Amino acid sequence: MARLGTPDADQYISSETLTVAVAARFNPATSHDATGTYQLDIDARPFLLDIGNGEVSVRAGEADRPGVSISTDSGSLIALINGTHTLADSLTEGFITIDGDPAATMALARAFDLAVTEPE
Repeated sequence: MARLGTPDADQYISSETLTVAVAARFNPATSHDATGTYQLDIDARPFLLDIGNGEVSVRAGEADRPGVSISTDSGSLIALINGTHTLADSLTEGFITIDGDPAATMALARAFDLAVTEPE
């Protein structure tokens, strides 16, 4: 949503709309290590992210064997996308849960240009 702006407090952003924002964050130049299928649950709604050949597709559904499973709510995902929270902050504060290979998690974060920790 960094490209779309931060919603006002009274605006509702659906999980489907957020998947568009997630896809917009995708950076093909940094995605080479992130090839695979990932599960992203937003407000308990399941979505699959398929990454390969420098492209991402996001669609509703559950992955059979995702490399990483991520669960969060809309507000926390917006904060992560906007850079208000880092991935480390989101995990520590319980705003997001991640299950899976740590190396795949880092590759996924790079593919979407997400701040993992605060710059030093």
